[in-house]
Amino acid sequence: MNRPSLTDTQVLLLLDDCVTTAQKLEHREREARLQGHHSKAEYLLKLRLHYNAMQEALMHEIFKKGVAPDELIQRLADLDRRIGSRADPVGGSSDESLTGPT
Repeated sequence: MNRPSLTDTQVLLLLDDCVTTAQKLEHREREARLQGHHSKAEYLLKLRLHYNAMQEALMHEIFKKGVAPDELIQRLADLDRRIGSRADPVGGSSDESLTGPT
């Protein structure tokens, strides 16, 4: 049986989610520390480190495909624009986010 694989867009969405979630967790961790909730802050730190590790693993896989860091930034920005305009979808359903147009 073949191993299921993710599409390029799914990988970008996971990466975007990891970045966003890690940022939110960092903010919540700071707030917890300021309020004296040290055990909560430690839990949030561990969770944030987990999301950072997932982010690194995803970026490693993306870079193995030959995508340069500046190209990754551009593709994430393009994805954010596409998601923001989901109310009015335009264009086809091809998945060219990491591999470019075919």
